[in-house]
Amino acid sequence: MLSDEAFAGEYIRTNRRRLRERHEHVVAGLARAGVPCLRGNAGLFVWMDMRRLLLGGGGVGGELRLWEKLLRQAKLNISPGSSCHCSEAGWFRVCFANMSLDTLDLALHRISRFMDTWNGTKQQASCQQQEQQ
Repeated sequence: MLSDEAFAGEYIRTNRRRLRERHEHVVAGLARAGVPCLRGNAGLFVWMDMRRLLLGGGGVGGELRLWEKLLRQAKLNISPGSSCHCSEAGWFRVCFANMSLDTLDLALHRISRFMDTWNGTKQQASCQQQEQQ
């Protein structure tokens, strides 16, 4: 199969295009959810910036608590950066290359709901704090 140069060339071009489209889809979906990420030009994953959500003082411990919250509340198992030797806590690696578009859309919807809940909780806490002053 791969010795067929015409087939291999088309196969590589098709996969490159699909990965680029999927990458753009993920980045756009995260942006709509209010989650920044590192910009790349394709690849198999994106780095999602969740540093502002770190729990319990931050660091790797805060990152792992946030990972557990994502797992339990949003039902998403997104790799915490510390599991990939990331040098800064709060980055999560979202792998998208092996997902169908439907599964990816479901994951983006869950991230969006998680962020809405987090933003609502933070806003409610801020209002309560202002009322106490």
